[in-house]
Amino acid sequence: MVKEVAQLLSKGLGENIEPEVVGKYLEGDIRRCVGDLTKARDLIGNEPKIKLEEGLLNLLDWVKEQRADDRVATATAELVAHQLVR
Repeated sequence: MVKEVAQLLSKGLGENIEPEVVGKYLEGDIRRCVGDLTKARDLIGNEPKIKLEEGLLNLLDWVKEQRADDRVATATAELVAHQLVR
């Protein structure tokens, strides 16, 4: 699912970005989790109003207006220094 979202984001940005799966995780991270709306639907009749793809396009419209600073290397070094990644 993460790769699918990454591909949708890449497409929405008009870029050919291949997601990088590094196989590392933070201590305490939930490694496998899948959302299920069944209970919300059954108990309160909640239904999604927009599809994932449309929501991501809305997000990308906002993202395109933002300025990003690439600090991945610094953040990764800090996580490693504090032994927070495996």
